[in-house]
Amino acid sequence: MEKFGIREARDSAYGCAAALSYWVFRCRDKSRSPAMGTGTWTFFESSIQNSAEISTTIEDYLQNLCDKLLAHLRPKELIWVVQPNQIIVRVANTGEIQEMKADQDLALYSWQEMIQAIAPDGFNEWDVLELCRTKAAIIQVLCRLRFEQDRALGKAEIAEETTIEATVNV
Repeated sequence: MEKFGIREARDSAYGCAAALSYWVFRCRDKSRSPAMGTGTWTFFESSIQNSAEISTTIEDYLQNLCDKLLAHLRPKELIWVVQPNQIIVRVANTGEIQEMKADQDLALYSWQEMIQAIAPDGFNEWDVLELCRTKAAIIQVLCRLRFEQDRALGKAEIAEETTIEATVNV
C-alpha cells in the first residue's frame, strides 16, 4: 500500500511519518550535515527519535529534525516525495477541456494537508509523532527504501537551483 509516496508503508500514519522525515533528509545540506558517510542511516534514525521526543507538534518535529540534519526545507521537494495523484485540466477559450501532465507544479502540497489526509483513517498529528518516537528504526528503513528507489531513478540528488517566476500587472 503506497501512502504519500512511500510504497512499503502499512498505513497512512507510517506513510506520513516517513514522507515528512524523508523530505527533511532530502533537503539536508550535504556539505555540512552530519547525516553523510558511513553513519548516515544510524544518525538519521537517532535524529528522528530525538527530534520527535522533544516535539509537541509536527511543526516542532520538522524544525528539530532540520536543525539536526542542517536542512533547508523546499516545498517542491515535498511534492517530489509525496507524488500526489492529480489530474489537472484546463478549459480553453473554445470550450475544449485539455488534460495537462499531472507532474506540473501547479498545485502545492503541504504537511498540513498530509495531516488532514490521515484523519479519515483515524490518525492525527500526535500518532505520527508517536511513531517517530517509538518506531524510528522502521521510519528510517522506509526512508532508506525510498532513497534507494529514487537513486535507481537517478533522482537521489535534488536540484540546487531555484527558479522563481513572477508576473506583475501594472
